[in-house]
Amino acid sequence: MYSGIIVSGYAREVGKHFAAAIIYFALLSAAYCAWNGWSGRVFLLWLGGLVGAELLDLDHLVYIFLTYRNVPTSLEARRLAREKKYGQVLAYIEHYHKDFMPVHLVCHNGIMQVVFCVFTLCMIVCSASLFWAGLGLSLLLHLLKDEWEDMRKDPARLRAYVFRHFPRVPLFAARAFVFAMAALFILFSALFVFSAR
Repeated sequence: MYSGIIVSGYAREVGKHFAAAIIYFALLSAAYCAWNGWSGRVFLLWLGGLVGAELLDLDHLVYIFLTYRNVPTSLEARRLAREKKYGQVLAYIEHYHKDFMPVHLVCHNGIMQVVFCVFTLCMIVCSASLFWAGLGLSLLLHLLKDEWEDMRKDPARLRAYVFRHFPRVPLFAARAFVFAMAALFILFSALFVFSAR
């Protein structure tokens, strides 16, 4: 049942995040090196970026094994894990990762996104570490990619998880939030390029 999903589904989802990170960090590195001169330290930026590209997908494992252990999707994923069908667990998570009910992932919500914004700004402005700046930018990129996709395909779901702490927020506010986060992301990228290190 899951054999086709294992290859095409999970690999495609992971691949989309890595592809977005590679394209973004190639452009960011080129701009950074053009403005600041070439430095081998750019490797640290890429390392942080690639770690951050998939770090937030650990949210799904936290959901299944810690926070929402008794919902149907978690029970099925844990059954597969007990049977040591780890490839099928990953495939199952990918197949249902947008259908988890309730949609209460730890990091995929507006409050955590604001926390990541503060972290990223601090790493860019106050830290000389390219790794941590890359990690912060990559976390924001991951969330924006997911949000942009949901804003086009399922705006109601976007509101359900971005504003899960504030369920009465109207749908247009979720869209406005994503646009505001995208604007901040562009600003942080520019700050990273033009700030001296």
